[in-house]
Amino acid sequence: MAVNESLFVQEGNIFTPTAYAHGPWATHLLHGGSTGGIMAHVLEQCSPNPEMRMVRTTLDMFRPVPMTPLRIESSVLKEGRRLQMVEATIYAEEKAVARSVGIRMKKTQIAVPEKHQPIDVIPEGPEGLQEIKLSGDTQGKRLPGLNSNLEVRRLNGFDGKGEGCAWFKMPLAVVEGVENSAFVHLGVISDFGNGIAQLLLPETMGMINGDINLYLHRDPRGEWIALKSKASMSETGIGVVNTQVFDTDGLVGQCHQAVMVQTR
Repeated sequence: MAVNESLFVQEGNIFTPTAYAHGPWATHLLHGGSTGGIMAHVLEQCSPNPEMRMVRTTLDMFRPVPMTPLRIESSVLKEGRRLQMVEATIYAEEKAVARSVGIRMKKTQIAVPEKHQPIDVIPEGPEGLQEIKLSGDTQGKRLPGLNSNLEVRRLNGFDGKGEGCAWFKMPLAVVEGVENSAFVHLGVISDFGNGIAQLLLPETMGMINGDINLYLHRDPRGEWIALKSKASMSETGIGVVNTQVFDTDGLVGQCHQAVMVQTR
């Protein structure tokens, strides 16, 4: 991972996006994955407790996040012996644009019957799968935008049929000079369930999500994360993308995103 090539440069609680952080819809707006990554970084740094681990995060993106210096404030909502809640808010020009809440729980070593363990069939790959480009052709050079720099190996999906599975690796640091933790890496990748499971219905231009909700059995291990995603949609044009999250050792957790269709 290139720690000197990053999505953000940090000065105190100000995080300035680099050219690598923008999304596919507009170059002046952050990618949802960039937002997820930086919020995971801030939540992880907020009152860490080695006896606990992050088990759930919510990210609500209630306004477009601009490619401008962002102030991110974090705080502890609850500090208990077995449960902790932390919160982070992104401000752009003093206006709140996104908010995230994380829950940590105390770790306890116990024996669990196999039928209650988080077990599912690990997707094929990532070794042996062809890499695809979500946008642009880097030809060995870094292009602007998160989609141009993510490493992706696809089993299926990204075809407008509402479901799919792919492996992802983030080769850049989220914060300059700081190696991505497993949790921060997943924070970036978690936004892409909606990308895999885009559902293109007549007279629509796909779906956009306004949130990312992660539930984790454990931290992912290794460089690659797989998302296996499927969209469900009501006749109101509102739906949910449900995603299983894997690493090469097995099931890591689940991700859920509320989505709505974009009409032409």
